[in-house]
Amino acid sequence: MKNIREYKTTGEWYADARKEGYRFPLAMCNGLDVAQKELSLSFAEVFELFVKHGVIKTFFVYDMRGHLALKDSA
Repeated sequence: MKNIREYKTTGEWYADARKEGYRFPLAMCNGLDVAQKELSLSFAEVFELFVKHGVIKTFFVYDMRGHLALKDSA
């Protein structure tokens, strides 16, 4: 897979990850898309923030609060 900063969209990242055999809950992908729109950030910025703040945890466990969880950790 490419470096996370090379992906422009959730769909592009998702397609590459699926080719590598990874599986993700659709809620996580939707959360990434919603956060991009709500926070006016790039895919990579949102992904990195989700990881940094524990929204996406080890092995891609997704916190269903999505971008709202970022408010709790600020």
